[in-house]
Amino acid sequence: MIWLILILSLGKGDKVPPFTGTTVNGEEFVLDSLKGTPVVILDFWALFCKPCIKQMEKMKGMPEKYKGKLVYIAINEDGPMSQRRVKSFVKTKKFDFTILIDPDRSIGNEYNVSSLPTTIILDDSLRVRDIHIGFKPGDEKWLEEKIKEYLGVPEEDKE
Repeated sequence: MIWLILILSLGKGDKVPPFTGTTVNGEEFVLDSLKGTPVVILDFWALFCKPCIKQMEKMKGMPEKYKGKLVYIAINEDGPMSQRRVKSFVKTKKFDFTILIDPDRSIGNEYNVSSLPTTIILDDSLRVRDIHIGFKPGDEKWLEEKIKEYLGVPEEDKE
C-alpha cells in the first residue's frame, strides 16, 4: 500500500516536475517544450511489463489522429543493462510517438512511479489531469475518452 501513497503524492491539478531526458535515438527531450500542447501523456513502461507493451501498441496512431493537440511520451524504466534490447524493440515496433530512456530511473523516481505502466495525463500548462496505473483490455478506450474530453470534442464526434 505504500506505493499508492507515493503515487498519490502527485495529484490532479499539481504541476509536474520539469525534466530533460534522452530519446531512444539519442536526442535531447525537454518536457517544458510541450507547454501549450493541449494534452500531454507520460507513460512509464518497461520491457518486462506485458501490460505496458499492450498499452503502447494500442496507442499507435493516436498521436497522428490528434496531431498538434496530443503528445504521447513513453518513458522506459529498464536499467542500463537492457538499453540495447529496448532500442531494438522500439525499432521493430515502429511506434509513432517519442520514446525516452530512463536507465537510472531518475524521471520515474521524481514522479514517484512505483508500478508499471503508470500513465499521467497533463494539460497545456503541464498540470496533472489524471493518473492511471496498470493496463487491461478496454483501458485504451478510457484513455481516448479522456483525450476527447480534454480536447473538448463534442459528444456527437465521440465514438
